[in-house]
Amino acid sequence: MTYLALEAFEGHGVVGAFSTRLGGSSPAPYDTLNLGTSVGDDSARVTGNRFAFWQAAGVDPDMVVKTDQVHSDRVARVGRQDAGGVAREADALITCEPGVVLTAYFADCTPIFYLDPARRAVGLAHAGWRGTVKGIAERVVQRMTEEFGTAPGDLIVAIGPSIGPCCYEVDEDVAVQAERAFPGGGVLSATRGKWILDLWRANEAALLRAGVKRNNIVRAGLCTACLSHLFFSHRRDGRRTGRMGAVLSIAGRGCGTSR
Repeated sequence: MTYLALEAFEGHGVVGAFSTRLGGSSPAPYDTLNLGTSVGDDSARVTGNRFAFWQAAGVDPDMVVKTDQVHSDRVARVGRQDAGGVAREADALITCEPGVVLTAYFADCTPIFYLDPARRAVGLAHAGWRGTVKGIAERVVQRMTEEFGTAPGDLIVAIGPSIGPCCYEVDEDVAVQAERAFPGGGVLSATRGKWILDLWRANEAALLRAGVKRNNIVRAGLCTACLSHLFFSHRRDGRRTGRMGAVLSIAGRGCGTSR
């Protein structure tokens, strides 16, 4: 089992990880650690892969909460009563309850992990280009402030592996929306008559706008489209490919046990 740990969160009493494509049981083209249930892989293999990843990462499979990932800017607060369930019409989860496992799945979109070490709260966002231009990265900060009293300057945020500016060509409609959301922000460039969108820079800009300190934002800097030996990629492989997973959970004391 090969996965990436969140070094920026070490020592803060949380468990956070991002899977690779290595260490599972799925055959090609889902080889081998596919965690996606709707991509055509055998469901029993996917279930086995998910449990293996969760156990390797050190989280309780019975406490997992996920979203249905509709490329929105909606953030759902969840707790122990939501374990095993799905937060509908959402693309980000927040909690301050120990043991609750926030999860999301990816094959080029950007995972964003949030930790408030002062208030003992965490968040996890799924940010594709739509969620990025809608400001989901910023919206998570706002919701954590509203729900937990988070001070944005206290947050530590990790931007995980996703498709990088080296590989993410977009059409004019996407470019127009990105420029409108981040005017003059340097999230777009042009090469060979194509627009290139930098999701890492765009989400970092949104976090800075929300009050997160630059020194508290960490980028993995790993492109899922480039690193075919480590990651699945929808852009590179098309629809017949797998999904990576992200998990985030408070292992120690949290800020509350109910909504």
